Amino acid sequence: MRPKALYVHIPFCTSKCHYCAFSVVTNSDHQEAYVQALRAEAQARGITKSQAIETLYIGGGTPSLLAPKLLEELMNSLPAAGEVTVEVNPEQVGKAYLQFLHTLGVTRVSMGVQTLSDAALSTMNRQHSSRQVFEAMTLLAESPFSWNTDLILGLPGTTSASMEKDLYRILAFAPHHLSAYFLSIEPGTVLATMPFDENDEESVSLYRTFSRVLRDSGYEHEEISNWAKPGHACKHNLTYWHGEEYSGLGLGASSFEGQKLWSNTRNLRLYLEGNYVMETPIPLQHQEMANLLLTTHTRTKNGLAWSALLPYISEEQLLQLQSRSRSLSQQGLVTTTETHLVLNEDAHPLHSAILKELLF
Repeated sequence: MRPKALYVHIPFCTSKCHYCAFSVVTNSDHQEAYVQALRAEAQARGITKSQAIETLYIGGGTPSLLAPKLLEELMNSLPAAGEVTVEVNPEQVGKAYLQFLHTLGVTRVSMGVQTLSDAALSTMNRQHSSRQVFEAMTLLAESPFSWNTDLILGLPGTTSASMEKDLYRILAFAPHHLSAYFLSIEPGTVLATMPFDENDEESVSLYRTFSRVLRDSGYEHEEISNWAKPGHACKHNLTYWHGEEYSGLGLGASSFEGQKLWSNTRNLRLYLEGNYVMETPIPLQHQEMANLLLTTHTRTKNGLAWSALLPYISEEQLLQLQSRSRSLSQQGLVTTTETHLVLNEDAHPLHSAILKELLF
Protein backbone atom coordinates (compact mmCIF):
# COMPACT_ATOMS: atom_id res chain seq x y z
CA MET A 1 0.00 0.00 0.00
CA ARG A 2 1.35 3.43 -0.97
CA PRO A 3 1.84 6.17 1.65
CA LYS A 4 -1.15 8.42 2.31
CA ALA A 5 0.95 11.61 2.44
CA LEU A 6 2.58 13.28 -0.56
CA TYR A 7 5.08 16.16 -0.46
CA VAL A 8 5.95 18.11 -3.63
CA HIS A 9 8.94 20.47 -3.61
CA ILE A 10 8.89 23.73 -5.59
CA PRO A 11 12.45 25.11 -5.37
CA PHE A 12 12.02 28.57 -6.92
CA CYS A 13 12.83 31.69 -4.88
CA THR A 14 13.51 35.31 -5.80
CA SER A 15 16.62 35.12 -3.59
CA LYS A 16 18.06 32.79 -0.97
CA CYS A 17 17.54 33.64 2.69
CA HIS A 18 20.80 33.79 4.62
CA TYR A 19 19.78 30.97 6.99
CA CYS A 20 18.41 28.67 4.26
CA ALA A 21 19.95 25.25 3.60
CA PHE A 22 17.10 23.89 1.46
CA SER A 23 17.21 23.05 -2.24
CA VAL A 24 16.29 26.34 -3.92
CA VAL A 25 16.73 27.91 -7.36
CA THR A 26 16.92 31.72 -7.54
CA ASN A 27 15.65 32.17 -11.07
CA SER A 28 12.45 31.15 -12.83
CA ASP A 29 13.95 30.06 -16.16
CA HIS A 30 13.19 26.38 -15.68
CA GLN A 31 9.69 26.47 -14.17
CA GLU A 32 7.94 24.76 -17.08
CA ALA A 33 10.65 22.12 -17.47
CA TYR A 34 10.60 21.51 -13.72
CA VAL A 35 6.85 20.89 -13.61
CA GLN A 36 7.22 18.44 -16.48
CA ALA A 37 10.01 16.69 -14.56
CA LEU A 38 7.79 16.50 -11.46
CA ARG A 39 5.05 14.87 -13.50
CA ALA A 40 7.55 12.47 -15.05
CA GLU A 41 8.91 11.48 -11.63
CA ALA A 42 5.38 10.90 -10.34
CA GLN A 43 4.60 8.70 -13.34
CA ALA A 44 7.86 6.75 -12.96
CA ARG A 45 7.03 6.05 -9.32
CA GLY A 46 3.42 5.08 -9.96
CA ILE A 47 1.95 8.14 -8.24
CA THR A 48 -1.20 8.75 -10.26
CA LYS A 49 -4.17 11.08 -10.09
CA SER A 50 -6.42 8.15 -9.16
CA GLN A 51 -4.28 7.22 -6.14
CA ALA A 52 -5.96 7.58 -2.76
CA ILE A 53 -4.03 9.91 -0.44
CA GLU A 54 -5.00 11.88 2.65
CA THR A 55 -2.64 14.86 2.54
CA LEU A 56 -0.83 16.82 -0.17
CA TYR A 57 1.77 19.41 0.80
CA ILE A 58 3.26 21.80 -1.79
CA GLY A 59 6.38 23.25 -0.15
CA GLY A 60 9.58 25.00 -1.09
CA GLY A 61 11.31 27.15 -1.91
CA THR A 62 8.39 29.42 -2.66
CA PRO A 63 5.47 27.61 -4.31
CA SER A 64 3.59 30.90 -4.65
CA LEU A 65 6.27 31.99 -7.16
CA LEU A 66 5.27 29.21 -9.55
CA ALA A 67 3.32 30.56 -12.53
CA PRO A 68 -0.40 30.00 -11.80
CA LYS A 69 -1.00 28.02 -15.00
CA LEU A 70 1.88 25.70 -14.07
CA LEU A 71 0.62 25.26 -10.50
CA GLU A 72 -2.83 24.44 -11.89
CA GLU A 73 -1.33 21.96 -14.36
CA LEU A 74 0.66 20.32 -11.57
CA MET A 75 -2.27 20.12 -9.16
CA ASN A 76 -4.51 18.64 -11.84
CA SER A 77 -1.99 15.83 -12.37
CA LEU A 78 -1.67 14.89 -8.69
CA PRO A 79 -3.94 12.78 -6.47
CA ALA A 80 -6.74 14.60 -4.68
CA ALA A 81 -6.49 14.85 -0.90
CA GLY A 82 -8.66 15.95 1.99
CA GLU A 83 -5.94 18.28 3.28
CA VAL A 84 -4.04 20.28 0.65
CA THR A 85 -1.41 22.75 1.88
CA VAL A 86 0.46 25.35 -0.18
CA GLU A 87 3.30 27.43 1.26
CA VAL A 88 3.28 31.14 0.44
CA ASN A 89 5.35 34.23 1.16
CA PRO A 90 3.58 37.40 2.35
CA GLU A 91 4.56 39.44 -0.71
CA GLN A 92 2.66 37.05 -3.01
CA VAL A 93 -0.56 36.94 -0.98
CA GLY A 94 -3.42 38.85 -2.60
CA LYS A 95 -7.17 38.36 -2.74
CA ALA A 96 -7.10 37.10 -6.33
CA TYR A 97 -4.29 34.63 -5.59
CA LEU A 98 -6.10 33.22 -2.56
CA GLN A 99 -9.25 32.82 -4.64
CA PHE A 100 -7.16 31.00 -7.25
CA LEU A 101 -5.79 28.59 -4.62
CA HIS A 102 -9.32 27.94 -3.40
CA THR A 103 -10.46 26.97 -6.91
CA LEU A 104 -7.57 24.47 -7.05
CA GLY A 105 -8.89 22.68 -3.95
CA VAL A 106 -6.30 24.05 -1.51
CA THR A 107 -7.59 23.82 2.06
CA ARG A 108 -4.61 25.09 4.04
CA VAL A 109 -2.07 27.91 3.58
CA SER A 110 1.26 28.14 5.41
CA MET A 111 2.96 31.56 5.34
CA GLY A 112 6.62 32.20 6.08
CA VAL A 113 6.70 35.25 8.37
CA GLN A 114 9.85 34.50 10.46
CA THR A 115 9.76 37.87 12.27
CA LEU A 116 7.98 41.23 12.17
CA SER A 117 11.27 43.12 12.56
CA ASP A 118 12.00 44.85 9.24
CA ALA A 119 15.67 45.17 10.20
CA ALA A 120 15.97 41.43 10.90
CA LEU A 121 14.08 40.58 7.70
CA SER A 122 16.53 42.69 5.71
CA THR A 123 19.55 41.18 7.47
CA MET A 124 18.33 37.67 6.61
CA ASN A 125 17.63 38.66 2.97
CA ARG A 126 13.88 38.11 3.25
CA GLN A 127 11.96 39.89 0.49
CA HIS A 128 8.88 40.99 2.42
CA SER A 129 8.17 43.70 4.98
CA SER A 130 6.17 43.64 8.19
CA ARG A 131 3.52 45.74 6.43
CA GLN A 132 3.09 43.01 3.81
CA VAL A 133 2.72 40.44 6.59
CA PHE A 134 -0.14 42.40 8.17
CA GLU A 135 -1.83 42.85 4.79
CA ALA A 136 -1.53 39.12 4.08
CA MET A 137 -2.82 38.13 7.52
CA THR A 138 -5.82 40.41 7.05
CA LEU A 139 -6.71 38.56 3.85
CA LEU A 140 -6.05 35.11 5.33
CA ALA A 141 -8.21 35.88 8.36
CA GLU A 142 -11.10 36.58 5.96
CA SER A 143 -10.41 33.52 3.78
CA PRO A 144 -11.89 30.00 3.90
CA PHE A 145 -8.46 28.46 4.56
CA SER A 146 -7.01 26.97 7.68
CA TRP A 147 -3.77 28.97 7.87
CA ASN A 148 -0.41 28.89 9.58
CA THR A 149 2.39 31.36 10.25
CA ASP A 150 6.03 30.29 10.56
CA LEU A 151 8.36 32.12 12.96
CA ILE A 152 12.05 31.67 13.76
CA LEU A 153 13.33 32.13 17.31
CA GLY A 154 16.76 33.69 17.78
CA LEU A 155 17.24 35.57 14.51
CA PRO A 156 19.97 38.24 14.54
CA GLY A 157 18.43 41.61 15.33
CA THR A 158 15.57 40.19 17.40
CA THR A 159 15.17 39.92 21.16
CA SER A 160 12.87 37.99 23.46
CA ALA A 161 10.87 41.16 24.03
CA SER A 162 10.49 41.90 20.30
CA MET A 163 9.52 38.32 19.43
CA GLU A 164 6.98 38.15 22.25
CA LYS A 165 5.49 41.38 20.90
CA ASP A 166 5.44 39.80 17.41
CA LEU A 167 3.51 36.84 18.79
CA TYR A 168 0.78 38.99 20.32
CA ARG A 169 0.46 41.04 17.12
CA ILE A 170 0.07 37.85 15.07
CA LEU A 171 -2.44 36.33 17.50
CA ALA A 172 -4.66 39.38 16.95
CA PHE A 173 -5.39 37.86 13.51
CA ALA A 174 -6.28 34.46 15.05
CA PRO A 175 -4.27 32.09 12.83
CA HIS A 176 -5.40 28.48 13.13
CA HIS A 177 -1.86 27.18 13.45
CA LEU A 178 1.51 28.62 14.43
CA SER A 179 5.02 27.20 14.04
CA ALA A 180 8.09 28.52 15.87
CA TYR A 181 11.48 27.00 15.11
CA PHE A 182 14.82 27.59 16.79
CA LEU A 183 17.33 29.22 14.46
CA SER A 184 19.73 26.61 13.10
CA ILE A 185 23.04 27.80 11.64
CA GLU A 186 23.72 25.35 8.80
CA PRO A 187 27.10 24.88 7.09
CA GLY A 188 27.26 26.50 3.68
CA THR A 189 24.71 29.22 4.44
CA VAL A 190 25.49 32.93 4.45
CA LEU A 191 24.47 33.04 8.11
CA ALA A 192 27.30 30.63 8.95
CA THR A 193 29.79 33.27 7.74
CA MET A 194 28.22 36.18 9.63
CA PRO A 195 29.47 37.43 13.02
CA PHE A 196 26.64 36.36 15.27
CA ASP A 197 26.54 35.17 18.87
CA GLU A 198 23.75 32.68 19.50
CA ASN A 199 21.97 33.12 22.81
CA ASP A 200 20.55 29.66 23.47
CA GLU A 201 19.41 30.57 26.97
CA GLU A 202 17.39 33.53 25.70
CA SER A 203 15.87 31.42 22.89
CA VAL A 204 14.81 28.72 25.37
CA SER A 205 13.25 31.34 27.63
CA LEU A 206 11.39 32.82 24.66
CA TYR A 207 10.20 29.37 23.57
CA ARG A 208 8.71 28.76 27.01
CA THR A 209 6.99 32.14 26.85
CA PHE A 210 5.53 31.20 23.45
CA SER A 211 4.29 27.90 24.86
CA ARG A 212 2.58 29.61 27.78
CA VAL A 213 0.98 32.38 25.71
CA LEU A 214 -0.27 29.98 23.04
CA ARG A 215 -1.65 27.54 25.60
CA ASP A 216 -3.48 30.39 27.34
CA SER A 217 -4.81 31.49 23.92
CA GLY A 218 -6.46 28.12 23.27
CA TYR A 219 -3.80 26.46 21.11
CA GLU A 220 -2.86 22.80 21.55
CA HIS A 221 0.84 21.96 21.57
CA GLU A 222 0.81 19.34 18.81
CA GLU A 223 4.58 19.00 18.42
CA ILE A 224 7.68 20.71 19.80
CA SER A 225 7.58 23.52 17.24
CA ASN A 226 3.88 23.54 16.34
CA TRP A 227 0.67 24.73 17.98
CA ALA A 228 -2.86 24.52 16.58
CA LYS A 229 -6.40 25.47 17.43
CA PRO A 230 -8.55 22.38 18.09
CA GLY A 231 -9.34 20.68 14.78
CA HIS A 232 -6.60 22.53 12.87
CA ALA A 233 -3.52 20.35 13.41
CA CYS A 234 -1.55 19.82 10.20
CA LYS A 235 -2.34 16.21 9.30
CA HIS A 236 0.52 16.08 6.82
CA ASN A 237 3.11 17.01 9.42
CA LEU A 238 1.60 14.54 11.86
CA THR A 239 2.54 11.85 9.33
CA TYR A 240 6.22 12.70 9.87
CA TRP A 241 5.95 13.00 13.64
CA HIS A 242 4.14 9.68 13.98
CA GLY A 243 6.85 7.91 11.99
CA GLU A 244 4.43 6.99 9.20
CA GLU A 245 5.44 6.55 5.57
CA TYR A 246 5.29 9.36 3.01
CA SER A 247 6.25 10.09 -0.60
CA GLY A 248 8.27 13.09 -1.76
CA LEU A 249 8.55 14.46 -5.29
CA GLY A 250 10.96 17.10 -6.53
CA LEU A 251 14.42 18.50 -5.98
CA GLY A 252 15.90 17.33 -2.67
CA ALA A 253 12.60 15.79 -1.52
CA SER A 254 12.73 12.90 0.95
CA SER A 255 10.62 9.75 0.90
CA PHE A 256 9.96 7.00 3.42
CA GLU A 257 8.34 3.99 1.78
CA GLY A 258 8.51 0.30 2.60
CA GLN A 259 10.82 1.11 5.53
CA LYS A 260 13.24 2.69 3.04
CA LEU A 261 14.33 6.29 3.62
CA TRP A 262 15.95 8.28 0.80
CA SER A 263 16.36 11.75 -0.73
CA ASN A 264 16.22 13.02 -4.29
CA THR A 265 19.13 14.78 -5.93
CA ARG A 266 19.67 18.47 -5.09
CA ASN A 267 21.17 19.10 -8.55
CA LEU A 268 18.63 20.80 -10.83
CA ARG A 269 20.31 19.69 -14.06
CA LEU A 270 20.32 16.04 -12.99
CA TYR A 271 16.70 16.26 -11.87
CA LEU A 272 15.54 17.79 -15.15
CA GLU A 273 17.38 14.99 -16.99
CA GLY A 274 15.36 12.40 -15.08
CA ASN A 275 18.06 11.38 -12.60
CA TYR A 276 15.81 11.87 -9.60
CA VAL A 277 17.31 9.83 -6.78
CA MET A 278 20.53 10.92 -5.08
CA GLU A 279 21.12 7.62 -3.32
CA THR A 280 19.99 4.00 -3.56
CA PRO A 281 17.18 3.42 -1.05
CA ILE A 282 18.27 1.03 1.70
CA PRO A 283 15.78 -0.59 4.11
CA LEU A 284 16.14 0.60 7.69
CA GLN A 285 17.28 -2.07 10.11
CA HIS A 286 15.19 -2.82 13.20
CA GLN A 287 17.32 -0.67 15.49
CA GLU A 288 17.20 2.21 13.00
CA MET A 289 13.41 1.95 12.88
CA ALA A 290 13.25 2.03 16.67
CA ASN A 291 15.44 5.13 16.74
CA LEU A 292 13.30 6.79 14.07
CA LEU A 293 10.16 6.23 16.15
CA LEU A 294 11.91 7.48 19.30
CA THR A 295 13.03 10.62 17.48
CA THR A 296 9.68 11.48 15.92
CA HIS A 297 7.12 10.34 18.49
CA THR A 298 8.83 12.08 21.40
CA ARG A 299 8.31 15.40 19.59
CA THR A 300 4.52 15.06 19.90
CA LYS A 301 2.09 15.87 22.68
CA ASN A 302 1.10 12.20 23.09
CA GLY A 303 4.66 10.91 23.06
CA LEU A 304 5.76 7.37 22.28
CA ALA A 305 3.75 4.23 23.00
CA TRP A 306 6.13 1.51 24.19
CA SER A 307 4.18 -0.98 22.08
CA ALA A 308 5.21 0.86 18.89
CA LEU A 309 8.79 -0.32 19.45
CA LEU A 310 8.08 -4.01 20.02
CA PRO A 311 8.22 -5.01 16.32
CA TYR A 312 11.80 -3.71 16.22
CA ILE A 313 13.45 -4.39 19.59
CA SER A 314 13.52 -7.21 22.12
CA GLU A 315 11.70 -7.09 25.45
CA GLU A 316 15.10 -6.84 27.15
CA GLN A 317 15.99 -3.77 25.08
CA LEU A 318 12.62 -2.24 25.95
CA LEU A 319 13.24 -2.76 29.66
CA GLN A 320 16.65 -1.08 29.30
CA LEU A 321 15.04 1.88 27.53
CA GLN A 322 12.39 2.18 30.23
CA SER A 323 15.15 2.20 32.85
CA ARG A 324 16.93 5.06 31.05
CA SER A 325 13.61 6.88 30.78
CA ARG A 326 12.96 6.60 34.52
CA SER A 327 16.31 8.28 35.15
CA LEU A 328 15.24 11.18 32.92
CA SER A 329 11.88 11.25 34.69
CA GLN A 330 13.63 11.73 38.03
CA GLN A 331 15.29 14.81 36.49
CA GLY A 332 11.87 16.21 35.54
CA LEU A 333 12.52 15.90 31.80
CA VAL A 334 10.02 13.20 30.81
CA THR A 335 6.93 11.45 32.11
CA THR A 336 6.76 7.67 31.91
CA THR A 337 3.72 5.45 32.35
CA GLU A 338 3.06 1.77 31.76
CA THR A 339 2.12 2.58 28.18
CA HIS A 340 3.91 5.79 27.12
CA LEU A 341 6.98 8.02 27.23
CA VAL A 342 6.22 11.76 26.97
CA LEU A 343 8.61 14.73 27.06
CA ASN A 344 7.60 17.36 29.59
CA GLU A 345 6.86 20.69 27.93
CA ASP A 346 9.65 22.59 29.68
CA ALA A 347 12.09 19.97 28.33
CA HIS A 348 11.08 20.41 24.68
CA PRO A 349 14.08 22.65 23.89
CA LEU A 350 16.33 19.87 25.23
CA HIS A 351 14.92 17.22 22.88
CA SER A 352 18.23 16.58 21.09
CA ALA A 353 20.14 16.13 24.35
CA ILE A 354 17.44 13.83 25.75
CA LEU A 355 17.55 11.69 22.61
CA LYS A 356 21.25 11.03 23.20
CA GLU A 357 20.23 9.28 26.41
CA LEU A 358 17.42 7.31 24.77
CA LEU A 359 18.56 6.14 21.34
CA PHE A 360 19.88 2.63 20.81
